[in-house]
Amino acid sequence: MGKKTARVTTPTPDETLKRLRWFWVNYGAIIVKYGSVPVSTNDFGVGGSTFRAYGRFVPGKKGKKKHKPTRIVKDWLDKELPKCKLATTKVFAKFHRRARESLSRYWKLSTKSKLPTFPYASKVVDLHVKHVIWHDRRLPEWRKRQLRRSAFQPLDRYSLELLRHLKVSLPKGKPIPSQATMGAIRNGPNYIHLQMQIRKICSKAKVPPFAFDQFAWKQIWKVQ
Repeated sequence: MGKKTARVTTPTPDETLKRLRWFWVNYGAIIVKYGSVPVSTNDFGVGGSTFRAYGRFVPGKKGKKKHKPTRIVKDWLDKELPKCKLATTKVFAKFHRRARESLSRYWKLSTKSKLPTFPYASKVVDLHVKHVIWHDRRLPEWRKRQLRRSAFQPLDRYSLELLRHLKVSLPKGKPIPSQATMGAIRNGPNYIHLQMQIRKICSKAKVPPFAFDQFAWKQIWKVQ
């Protein structure tokens, strides 16, 4: 007789919420402590793979662009982001709106080309805030704890796949595409809707929203 093949079953949404809770209880402190790891002062949380998708919003031929997305964002972080007052804003959504709109304006001013606020400017803000939560030594610890409870989460293929598995839809019941990536979230209502769904999920699992992104990337919910 041949070997029996182990039966693989996809966890239900309720089982996945239990795994999310288990994940944060067991690994949350380690993830938070990762913020003590030194990083380069040139690192601001947005990687090269993300910036490659932003090249289309800069005029010029590939390899001969006058403005590089990395430099534009770095300049914006240095010159304009402090005006958005992350350290003192009590309502994160207000900071996020100011920041994403500020980046879109700065991009247009720098390149004469438009960077869509959703999802591209929002994604840069989300990734940078995630980096700040981990590594910015200038931000007091109480503020980092607050941001772990209130910050919006980066939307990418991992987080969107997890949301789809948890039976979350876009507004008006429209399904999240099966191969959705960052570019699928093209407007503010969709973006805010998914952020609110993430908060509801994490509230039900009794974890901070910050846990959702970590859990989605680890893909522990897929492990049988």
